[in-house]
Amino acid sequence: MAVLAVADQQRGEGDALTGRAQVAVRQPCLAAFRCTGSSPVHAVCLGSLWNIGACGGGIQTDFAGTARTLAPRRNPVLEGAGFFPVTGDQQKGRADMADYPTSFGKEDLLKCARGELFGPGNAQLPEPPMLMMDRITEISGDAGLHGKGHVRAEFDITPDLWFFECHFPGNPIMPGCLGLDGLWQLTGFNLGWRGWTGRGYALGVGEVKLKGMVRPDRKMLTYKVDFTKAVQTRRLTMGVADGIVEADGEVIYEVKDMKVALSEN
Repeated sequence: MAVLAVADQQRGEGDALTGRAQVAVRQPCLAAFRCTGSSPVHAVCLGSLWNIGACGGGIQTDFAGTARTLAPRRNPVLEGAGFFPVTGDQQKGRADMADYPTSFGKEDLLKCARGELFGPGNAQLPEPPMLMMDRITEISGDAGLHGKGHVRAEFDITPDLWFFECHFPGNPIMPGCLGLDGLWQLTGFNLGWRGWTGRGYALGVGEVKLKGMVRPDRKMLTYKVDFTKAVQTRRLTMGVADGIVEADGEVIYEVKDMKVALSEN
């Protein structure tokens, strides 16, 4: 989507607009361009002027609304101007800008399941009984073991949980696939928490190790998800993460290279 340059009106330099285009910004984005000339380039987002320096660069906006680019009176030539999603590296530490908290209780998770937390058409958790956590205690876009983002969550274990009765009669064990699904759920939640849009889909996992079992006498599962990659481009929004599940402090599941994508289609 092209964005036309308009004349800079700062300090009374020039009155005429050479052209304009307004763009509805639906998600964190980057006004990317290449220009010739030596004058600074500016951008206006919801009436706030951000000076982004000399030719080449971008402007990042984190809220819905209108945005437009402006060039000074001595217009540089903007080539390939347009608004594009922010990449994974540019998206680091975006939690504060997305204005979401860094911990969530059960009611918050249920709001996410109903599509009320990140909005319709965006990342959702499943509702109970498939919701595999009771709270999220930590979340980030730039912390964790690899500095790419992380999630920590907890799931209370009680003898009356639905899967103990059917898996298996007389030998109750939590299915290991539910622990894996809990890790996938948290990976997708993190992408929505970053402010990235689209519905979540699990794409795969590189390696799964089941080292222990969850029986009714366990008290709590702890999930630990650490991102190794988080990418958002015009064509792809995806997170890749490693994860472990602990039962009362004992590591029982380990996974490598979980992949979750967001898609608006």
